Amino acid sequence: MAFPRVVELDPEDSSRLVSFPLPELSTLWTNSTRTANKLEVAAGATHRLPSSFGGNQLDLHFSFNASAAAARTFGVRVLSPLAANGGVNVTVSTTPGSAFGTLGGGAVAAASAPHYPASRTNFLISGSTIELRIVVDHGLVEIFAEGGRSTATAWWCAPSPVEDVGVEIFNAGPVALVVDDVVSHKITSVNRLPWE
Repeated sequence: MAFPRVVELDPEDSSRLVSFPLPELSTLWTNSTRTANKLEVAAGATHRLPSSFGGNQLDLHFSFNASAAAARTFGVRVLSPLAANGGVNVTVSTTPGSAFGTLGGGAVAAASAPHYPASRTNFLISGSTIELRIVVDHGLVEIFAEGGRSTATAWWCAPSPVEDVGVEIFNAGPVALVVDDVVSHKITSVNRLPWE
């Protein structure tokens, strides 16, 4: 089951809908962490974020400095075990003037692996920044992009305990990737036992 969403008319185009997690989700945030500004990931490299960003209940916010003026492929992998190449990938590929994102499971090149359904959603580029919000609830991963105009959902049964799953940024493109900002909020469970 996905997190409850707000759905409303797009303020910039009343013929479209936008959706995003309920604002009340922020009341469940704990242990918020932010990276240093302007994190750079070299071409062909993967950068694993510190363990404070990992877990299986997360609200992640990414801001990439990656205009569609050049061809590049990069993204985020969540629920990624320490010892294996797995997890759910959110891959963004840009070409001059356009960009699209793919959400799925498995390695970077296997975003539509048989056991992990993937969907393709178009991301519109405005300026030189791509904003992604990724919400993780155990095996369920939801992505919100373009201010809620583009959304997608996938699932992944992470083989490792919660302390062994993390968040990675990968850069499969030919030039360095600049990550303007990354914020992680761990989410507490809404299901509590009577004595807690």
